[in-house]
Amino acid sequence: MPTASLPDARRAPSRTEVRQRQTRIRLREVAHDRWLVPERGRGLNRPRHGSEHLRELLGRVTREIREFQPFAVYTHDPEPVIINNSFVNHNDHRVTGLATVDAVYPTARDRLNFPEHLAAGLATHKVRELYLWGANQPTFTVDITPVLDAKIEALLLHRSQFTDEIVPYIRERWVDAQGHAIE
Repeated sequence: MPTASLPDARRAPSRTEVRQRQTRIRLREVAHDRWLVPERGRGLNRPRHGSEHLRELLGRVTREIREFQPFAVYTHDPEPVIINNSFVNHNDHRVTGLATVDAVYPTARDRLNFPEHLAAGLATHKVRELYLWGANQPTFTVDITPVLDAKIEALLLHRSQFTDEIVPYIRERWVDAQGHAIE
């Protein structure tokens, strides 16, 4: 399996611009999920992942693709429920991956999907490359050794999910026999 470096997103934006854009998109997703949390612990305001939520999410992701016009899109692999016989893939990761894959093809390139985007002046767009992480059978890997510590630090910010006790497991899982962190 080849190891690759990530391609530029489109028309040579700086890495900082790409990261800022990805962060803004992810923050919108998090804010959207928080909007759907139970009110005072008494059930959801509406189905979190019901069909109308999926259509709305698909529309939002499609709009982002049409507006940003990326060369490549990166998202969760929507298929595995159990990842590498090791842990359960979170439902919100699968839903995000599915909506994003569906937005990449065929929705963002198809003028019949979300015609209100076209009416607002956005053009259809064909994404050239789609990258999925969390796949059980990856088609390529990326050496993340230079950013492994930053990645671990970012994971540890999710205090409700991770404690410092997870660090040895992360290093065991991501670092290969040659000492390279591969994802």
